[in-house]
Amino acid sequence: MTYIPYHERTAMIVAYDEMIQERIKNDWQPYFVNFMFKRLPGNRSTKKEMMKQGVQGVYTTLVKHVVHHPKSPSWVPYLPSFIGCPDLPVAKWEKELVRNVVVNDGWHFNGCLLLPPEGKCRIKGHLDRHFRNNQDKYYKNEYYLDRIHAKFIEDGTMVDYMLKHFKRGNVFHDDILILPRTSSEL
Repeated sequence: MTYIPYHERTAMIVAYDEMIQERIKNDWQPYFVNFMFKRLPGNRSTKKEMMKQGVQGVYTTLVKHVVHHPKSPSWVPYLPSFIGCPDLPVAKWEKELVRNVVVNDGWHFNGCLLLPPEGKCRIKGHLDRHFRNNQDKYYKNEYYLDRIHAKFIEDGTMVDYMLKHFKRGNVFHDDILILPRTSSEL
């Protein structure tokens, strides 16, 4: 885990933002996704790695609901895109639920998930509803999930918010999860 200077971290965030904006211009559907986890064992590094594995598991399951043939070269361009990283609660005017602050020392995972344009996406309706209607597929023990919340992004990309702890230096570049990496991993 190499230290990255602040100006390079902010430049990376701008690049991620531009990449997401480009997809949105091409009718991709942007969602802010928040993953909360059950109590995870180990130190901070272990917990963050377990969270990444849980998010990857959810992504792998989701892909099968989004496109017909995820490994087919003709469908690879329509695989959902995800960029996210571990996050901590920020001070808010309203009271934070105690479990959000205590469990895993407050660590959770936030990201931007882009679903392909409507004609290429098998999920109809809101992503949050899809997660609720298919809980048995997503809330598996090996994912350690307590809950998933998806909110359609109405304006902008929310990348600066999602990567705020990377920007501040609280998480490393290695903690950022970008999916898909390759179609062979599905």
